[in-house]
Amino acid sequence: MFKKGQKVTSKLLMLIMCTSLVLTTIAVLGGINVVYASATTVIAESDFTFDATTGTITKYNGGNTEIDIPSTINGVKVTSIGDYAFDNCGSLASIIIPNSVTSMGNYAFYNCGSLASIIIPNSVKSIGDYAFYNCVSLTSTAIPDSVTSIGDYAFDTYGNTKFYVGSEKVKQLLINYGVDSNKIVLNSQSSTIKVTSITLNNTSLSILKGNTSTLTATVAPSNTSNQAVTWSSSNTSVATVDSNGKITGVSAGTANITCTVNDGSKKTATCALTVTNPVSVTSVTLNNTSLSVVKGNTSTLTTTIAPTNASNKAVTWSSDNSKVATVDVNGKITGVSAGTANITCTANDGSKKSATCKVTVTSHVSVTSLKLNNTSLSVVKGNTSTLTATPTNATNQAVTWSSSNTLVATVDGSGKITGVGVGSVVITCKTNDGSKTATCNVTVTK
Repeated sequence: MFKKGQKVTSKLLMLIMCTSLVLTTIAVLGGINVVYASATTVIAESDFTFDATTGTITKYNGGNTEIDIPSTINGVKVTSIGDYAFDNCGSLASIIIPNSVTSMGNYAFYNCGSLASIIIPNSVKSIGDYAFYNCVSLTSTAIPDSVTSIGDYAFDTYGNTKFYVGSEKVKQLLINYGVDSNKIVLNSQSSTIKVTSITLNNTSLSILKGNTSTLTATVAPSNTSNQAVTWSSSNTSVATVDSNGKITGVSAGTANITCTVNDGSKKTATCALTVTNPVSVTSVTLNNTSLSVVKGNTSTLTTTIAPTNASNKAVTWSSDNSKVATVDVNGKITGVSAGTANITCTANDGSKKSATCKVTVTSHVSVTSLKLNNTSLSVVKGNTSTLTATPTNATNQAVTWSSSNTLVATVDGSGKITGVGVGSVVITCKTNDGSKTATCNVTVTK
C-alpha cells in the first residue's frame, strides 16, 4: 500500500497514432463529433506524485510535451487529477486523461499556455475552479455529458475557444458559468465520424533476420472520432510487430503485417514483408601485410570486405602489443616504441574473418651522410644561386645554412645564396641533429 504523497515512476502509454501536425483541439471519448488535427507519436515517461489512498495525481514532475496518463499507477486506479497537478506546465501541448478519472481539481491545468489538446473521457463528472484558466492555446473544447459541475472561470482561456457538447444540459451548464452561447456547438452523440481509409507508409518491405523496421499508419479522415489501431502479423515465426508498428525479423520467409482501425469500421492496410538471412563476410584483406613506422609517426591501413553485398561490413581493429604500436577505429597506426606488433582487422558480423599486418616500429634514425649539389660555385655580385642538400637515411632531414663572410655572400634557410661583395666565402650546411656538415666554396665576382 502506498503512503500519501508517495512519488512513483510510471511509464506512459503510447499516444494515438497520428500525423506530424500540431494538435489544436480537445477531443472527447464519448462520441461527440469534434474536429481535430493530429500530432507526432510520442512515448513519454515521467514522474508523478501520487496519493494511492485516494487515487489522486497530486503533481506532475516531468517535462514531456505529450502525455497519455495511465489508468493505474503501480496497480492503483487513477480516479482524480488533483488541485494544481499540472499548473504552469508551460511546455505541455497535449494530454489524454484515462476513463478511470471522475474529477479534475481546482487549477488542475492553470496557466498551461502551450496546451492545445486534451482528451476528456465521459467518466469525468466535475471540473474545478480555474481548471483551464489562461490556457491560451486551446482552440476548441469538448465537454462530455457526464459533467455535472464546472467551477468558476474553469474555461477562462482569453481566446476564441469553441465548446463542443453533446446535449442541451451541458450547453446550459456552460452558459450558467458565463460561456458565450455563440461559442457553444451542439453535436448529436450519434454523429461519430467513422474511418473511411487507412494507409501505410510501405506496402512491401524487406528486412534482415534480427533487424527491425517501423511502419506508420495514416487514418482518414483526420477528424475521425477514434484513430486508434491494432497491429498483427500473419506469421510470427517469420516476423513480429508491436503496438507501435515496429517489425522485428525472426527468420527467413514472408509475412503480412496488417494494421486495423479500432472504431469498428473494419478498415485495414497490409504490408507484404520479406525477411532474409544476412550475407556473411567471406574475407577481409588489408592494403599492406607488413609495414615499417618510425616511433612517433603514423600510417593508416585500409580494409576490403568480400563479398561487396555483405550485410554487415563493420570491422574492429586491434594491436597485440600496444606498447609498440596502437591502432584506432579507422585503422590509423601510431608507432609507440621500437619493436614489432601485429595489427589485426576483424569482421563484426560473427564470421570471425580477419586480416593481419606485421608492423615494425623503428627508433629515430641519425643522418649517415650529407651532400650538396655543388661543392664550388661562382656568383656575380647582386645575383643569386641556390644549393640543395640531401641528408641520407635521416629521421630528421632538417638542415641549417650559414656563411663564413656575409659581406661577400649571404645564404637563407632554403640554401639561396646572394652575392654581396667581390671575394670568396664558404657556405656551410649542417643537419639539425648535429651529426653531419657539408660545404661549398663560393666566389663572388663583378
